[in-house]
Amino acid sequence: MMMMMKRRLFLVLAAALMCATGAEADAHCSKEIEVEVHAPMDTAAVTQADVDAWVAKKHKTGQFRDCPAETVYHEFHKDVYGGYKGCAGDVSLVPCAQDGFGGSLGGFDDPADPKMMKSVLEGGMNKPFEFDEATATCKETNRTFADEIFWILWGYPMDNHELLKRTGMNPVVYFPLERSSYPQYNWDSHGNEAMDAVANDRDWMAYIGFMDKTESAKFNMMLTEGTEAGMGMLYASMMIHIARTSCNRALYLAVEAPTYGYDYNAAVRLANTKASSFYNSSECSCFATDSCKSGTITMTRVGYFPSQALPKAKGDDGLEYDASSTDAKSPWFERMVWPENPTGETRKQAGPADRLVCDGCYVFPQYFPGGVVPGADKPSCAGWAFSLTKSYSATIRVGTALVLKDHPISDAMVDVAKTVHSLANGDVSEWTWKGMIQIKNLIMAKPVSDPTSWLGAYNVLMDEKWKVMADALGKCSGSLELLNGPAKTGAYLWIRKLGDMRCLNTAGDDKFFLHSLGVKTTTYYFGFRGTTASDGYGEGQCNRDFTRIQLYRDLSVYQQVAKRIETVCGGGAVSHAMGTMMSMEEWKTSMKARRRRLEETGRQPHEDTVEDRMQQLMEAIPRLTEKEAKFHAEHDHIADEVTRKIEEECEPIGYPMDCLFKHTGKKGQKDIKID
Repeated sequence: MMMMMKRRLFLVLAAALMCATGAEADAHCSKEIEVEVHAPMDTAAVTQADVDAWVAKKHKTGQFRDCPAETVYHEFHKDVYGGYKGCAGDVSLVPCAQDGFGGSLGGFDDPADPKMMKSVLEGGMNKPFEFDEATATCKETNRTFADEIFWILWGYPMDNHELLKRTGMNPVVYFPLERSSYPQYNWDSHGNEAMDAVANDRDWMAYIGFMDKTESAKFNMMLTEGTEAGMGMLYASMMIHIARTSCNRALYLAVEAPTYGYDYNAAVRLANTKASSFYNSSECSCFATDSCKSGTITMTRVGYFPSQALPKAKGDDGLEYDASSTDAKSPWFERMVWPENPTGETRKQAGPADRLVCDGCYVFPQYFPGGVVPGADKPSCAGWAFSLTKSYSATIRVGTALVLKDHPISDAMVDVAKTVHSLANGDVSEWTWKGMIQIKNLIMAKPVSDPTSWLGAYNVLMDEKWKVMADALGKCSGSLELLNGPAKTGAYLWIRKLGDMRCLNTAGDDKFFLHSLGVKTTTYYFGFRGTTASDGYGEGQCNRDFTRIQLYRDLSVYQQVAKRIETVCGGGAVSHAMGTMMSMEEWKTSMKARRRRLEETGRQPHEDTVEDRMQQLMEAIPRLTEKEAKFHAEHDHIADEVTRKIEEECEPIGYPMDCLFKHTGKKGQKDIKID
């Protein structure tokens, strides 16, 4: 910067000298010239905070943001949205000062699916604005925040507004534009450039209270692009380890229900690419067919509840093993999310450490009671996968995976990384780990106990979200029960229906939350992973009685939803732009009528037209106007269509999250408005 200032001073003086040469002066020069002299800048006086603030101000972020919660300032290319400049939805980056769920572009006809009606899709999720492409402006709709259909589904982190306000931060990450060679890591041939990231990660784990440096030194660290990617690598590595050290190719995964799921089929395919290294011996059943080194691994996921006996399966030797077996010939391995998604529980492992891989996506203080990570009580795992997604941002795809150095899974993980991070798959950008270091250092700048630190502020924010929702659900005695909490217990509310609310829901979507509370979310029926809810929660409880509500949206969303819960659980109905939602009793009446019709006619929900549904609703709830009945019928129709697609495509492959995302709104499936 000093050099730039000196150069500018020289150019100004040179121009003055040229204009002073009389007849030889350029015609554009004037005999009178004002010379501005700049003193050299004292670069020592410029702090990093000054630079951060300058960048944040330029991009209208940090303490200089003027966009509302769940939005960001963005200036689009002139060929995109007419070059719109202004607030855009954090999700999907669509124009207008509102969240981006469902879009804001008006009509959403889906030519691939004629059953998706334009009347129900216009206007996204009933938001205050719709974007006019012709004028590149946001037009008011006369709908308000209170009219919105709130998407509270999956783990979309949207806490940024409150956290910036409470911490006073201007987060900025810097990258010099250096030209260099291909990056090299611990799965490459020329060493590991990311040793700084490894050291920083060990600092990080000590900072959050997960493990000290003495313990973390027992693990090798791999860069990943998030926890899901890391868990896929760990699954594949564990399967490779078992196939390299035993005759087993039919493998079994034990998971305590209810729990999260991954694309384990992709992990199986990845493991089978390493078949040339598998164990091959005459005692193996595959030896007779010379197939021991073929890609024949299969995996069966088995869910169980702690009240049940551990599941059993036969190994290649014909003997039966349960999931806790320590025998090297066992076909079992185990997976744990800690703390659990969705229950927030800190569970105990069932099997041996050398067959356990763990998801540490939620290992942050704000997801544990008291705001402290109970590191001393964590399970003993052969490998862990982490990311910054659930504490900082999901848009940055950055994470780490740890594997025990003295476990054969460590070698398998290197082999897996060679494939996952090959040039064909994109490799890992140097910016990934350099950015991760800067973000972690930014967070670690203050102790967690400081309420103005990132995690300290997050702790307080989660306390507030838990309280507002737990207080509201506490007024739903006999109908809805918050199974975790009432204070901070994980990243999600785990809710079940009671009494005559049970077993009424017919779709993957939670129709009570949709029709009575105006909340778009799913039941967690896919989370029991091969077991059933009644096995763990008692007879008469159905899988679709359970709902997981994420706590990643802005605090104002939960305050609004809490008001709706109190209204409905108090016997009332929620008002909106066109009238009222269903009361709890009306919802039960409508669902019981639907069940009777199914029993009498055998006609499945997806066979009904919107007009059929309207008629049924107006018969069951006579006070509904035609407009209200159409609104509910169209919602109902889409919910059943989503369920049908999920059962057709996602159930056969174990409900991987990418498939669930595809059909519940991330791709293809659009959403609903109230006229």
